[in-house]
Amino acid sequence: MRMEVGMELEDLKHRILQGNQDAFREWMDVYIRPIERFSISFGVTLKEAGAVTETVFRTLYHSLEDLTEDQLDENALFKSALIELEGLQIDDSKEGLFPFEEDNELHSHIVNLSPELRVPLILFNFHHKSIPEIASILDQPEQQVERSIKRQITH
Repeated sequence: MRMEVGMELEDLKHRILQGNQDAFREWMDVYIRPIERFSISFGVTLKEAGAVTETVFRTLYHSLEDLTEDQLDENALFKSALIELEGLQIDDSKEGLFPFEEDNELHSHIVNLSPELRVPLILFNFHHKSIPEIASILDQPEQQVERSIKRQITH
């Protein structure tokens, strides 16, 4: 099944590169939730997370005729979301995002980490990105990402 999904995504990407708007919408449906979850985990409000996600995909949609395969890579989406998240105010309100208090406490702890620790933690633990993938998303050496991940374990 996994191979079929990969093949379907490759087919969607191929059709997108030919300018197919319907294929773009299908492809976007696959990636919109992970990018929005990433933004929420980063620490912005739900409204801002929606706006960040919308901007990431709207920018690509408006460039549909000139898109490259690299721009359709999931890691490129995370990188674009990070650019949009820069400078946004972190929402450290104690209002519960999640139904369980423990989840809200964990979210609060993550949000209060420095970005150097927060982003690798989110990508590694919640989006199952490898150290090389995280390094690529953050434009950092793998050793730096590895140190950040190790530091989060000790905190």
